[in-house]
Amino acid sequence: MRIPRSSSQLGQTLALSRLGNVKWAMSRAERVATTLLEVARPSDAPSEWTSVHRLSAASEDQAVFQRNTESALTYLDTADQLLEDGADVLKRAWEIATQMANGTHTASSRQAAAVEVDSLRTRMISIANSQVANRHVFAGQAMDQEPFLDDGTYVGSTEALDTRIGYLEWIQVGFDGSQVFTGGVDVFATLSDLSTALNANDQVAIRDTLPLIHDGIDQLVRWREEVGFNQNLADDTIELTRTMKTVLQSRLAETVQADPAEAYTELANIQTGYQATLQVIGARSSENLFNFIR
Repeated sequence: MRIPRSSSQLGQTLALSRLGNVKWAMSRAERVATTLLEVARPSDAPSEWTSVHRLSAASEDQAVFQRNTESALTYLDTADQLLEDGADVLKRAWEIATQMANGTHTASSRQAAAVEVDSLRTRMISIANSQVANRHVFAGQAMDQEPFLDDGTYVGSTEALDTRIGYLEWIQVGFDGSQVFTGGVDVFATLSDLSTALNANDQVAIRDTLPLIHDGIDQLVRWREEVGFNQNLADDTIELTRTMKTVLQSRLAETVQADPAEAYTELANIQTGYQATLQVIGARSSENLFNFIR
């Protein structure tokens, strides 16, 4: 036969149960007051945890997109500067060809000019083989190797290299050098032809290189425009990702962060309740001991 508990025993059991609940609540309140995070784990707010997880993931995505875009912008800024340098090389070649096509120049002066043109061609090869962080800008997807041989032969990839800057957005960071430097006008061959004509003291051949040099300049300028479009896209994307990160972090803060005043007040109230529960348990323990002795 089961022996019924006395009312004092039942009261103490209930008080101990309440003490456990109050201790759990006080532990959580202490954590909230310390971290100011209202929702730090699924058990804190099961109904809101999915939203917290989604906002956190979206914020991390935006951070990745921003890093990718900033890295892409480094390549694009370098490509823009290299294309400007390449156009300057051709402009200097244009000046030399224009001067040396004049009948007043001698064979020796043209041969001296050919030396400078050879130097310009070497400079152009160097520009085409330039790299950022050990990755070649004009090698397409084969960014780990120099895209041009000394004779101007392209050995890079004809596939452009893109990087992801959004859920559905990509931006080009590696360019097919064969299109940039030898597509339409082969700038290396044109500079070689100019050097040959100068060494041969051939005014007609020198003059014939002028249209090609002009078209080569236009070719590099058009590629600068292409790069400039991507630079603008990268700038806009960086600004967008920063804005999105701010919005997402604000929403996340609204969901998970606690109000400091409310957190400290709640902690104080729970601590007061905890002390009161301890007093009740202490009083009931004393009463039970007194009844036992009696």
